[in-house]
Amino acid sequence: MAELLIAPPDEVLLGLRSIAHSVDTRGEGFFLPLSGPTGTGKTTLANSLSAFLPEYFCQTFEHPESSTITFESLQATAIKGRELTSLDDHRILPINVDNREGAPPSERELAEIKRFLRSPKTGNKAIVVWPETSQSIAHQIGKDFQQIAGATIISLPFEAKGPPRNTWQDTAMHVLHLCNEITSLEELGINPKNYDPNKHSTLGEFLKKISIDFDKQAAELRASTQKPLHLLITFVSESIEAGALTHLTTPSKYGLLDANGLLNATKDSAIGKWWAARRALLTQSIIKLNARAFHLPPSTSMIVLRRFGPEDVVKKLNALTKKSKSKLPRADQSRVAEYVRRTDLGKYMSSSTATAYETRGRPPEEAKAAFAAMAKQGIWTVGKDKQLNGAMLEALKIFLASANIKISEAQHEKSIEGLPLIPDNSMKIGEQVFCIEYAWRSGEFLDSGNRSEAAQYCLTKLKNYALAFGWTAP
Repeated sequence: MAELLIAPPDEVLLGLRSIAHSVDTRGEGFFLPLSGPTGTGKTTLANSLSAFLPEYFCQTFEHPESSTITFESLQATAIKGRELTSLDDHRILPINVDNREGAPPSERELAEIKRFLRSPKTGNKAIVVWPETSQSIAHQIGKDFQQIAGATIISLPFEAKGPPRNTWQDTAMHVLHLCNEITSLEELGINPKNYDPNKHSTLGEFLKKISIDFDKQAAELRASTQKPLHLLITFVSESIEAGALTHLTTPSKYGLLDANGLLNATKDSAIGKWWAARRALLTQSIIKLNARAFHLPPSTSMIVLRRFGPEDVVKKLNALTKKSKSKLPRADQSRVAEYVRRTDLGKYMSSSTATAYETRGRPPEEAKAAFAAMAKQGIWTVGKDKQLNGAMLEALKIFLASANIKISEAQHEKSIEGLPLIPDNSMKIGEQVFCIEYAWRSGEFLDSGNRSEAAQYCLTKLKNYALAFGWTAP
């Protein structure tokens, strides 16, 4: 998950420093009612004190939901929080009570909080933060606590203030980039510069308005394909690492294609110039198609071909394995499913969590050598790859079945109904349609020297789909 933390105004930081000094000099903790409208950033501030003032505060620990705040419950929270810090960490422990907005503490609870904040080794080095949206309730909480605990170094409640309005548009742009992994948002018609911060009371409201508009626009683009589509361009070569693909995709674990990266990699090619003249359409096409680029390591491609490849390929691989006493694994169906599951292609299709570009394989070097040997025999030349694509479809079917994912249609070199072109593989899972295009290449194709060629392949596929769906003229 991406997080964007923006430092609060200086006056807020100054108040927090004063609180920290008070805790150190007085030898007791601090109770901080935190007021501000929804969207101001109260929870963010409470949970990020260690980020904004790391010299004073350690990581915030959230107090668990409970009907009543007691000395014992606060002690337990403080002990658990301290377990997350080192023994020599003497910074203040923030405890966030983030589940009681609109339900102020009773007199008894305030007394329990006061007792806790004066307890040695736990509460006396803690700050209990109580976020509250209602200004009147927040003021009453502060007044009631000061009546039983005495005056405090700052006025209560403490007002949470977000960043200055003149920073909101840039903040919105950064948030959209981080959350949506798209670099050319303005080409979708969503540009935070066109939104007036003065029409919104808080940064949260401002961001929410832009987010809703963005979601609507992206949904309309995807709905224009009639069926939710996923274009998955998969490079199969000796490359163990994703290499060049990291420059053609957003920094995301699922490899969403990046318009800027694609065009920068191949500015002078014919396909690059064709798309450069249709810059906005390129971004829109990527969104409509959920267009991704993955690599399939040789450890996976070799076991798939040993199990489901054409007869001559299977014979050659088995002979090669026997002759070299290779450690390539047996090609039973369960192992095929396991190896496909490890790849980013498999993880994306099963919607499981993936790390950025899967590179593991057992053993990768033997598989790489086998791939190279088979490439020398010319089995992935143009015209011979249809059978290899068919083997990949069988492997994906086995994998998805092992994951209990039901496939309603699975086609090899055929079109699924309603699809105006013929992908290498096409699969329908629920209402989702997956179109998989394979690029079988010899050598370590995904090294940096082939970045332009990889980009051209992706751009050509995107052009084919855009023309087939009638989104542009040739």
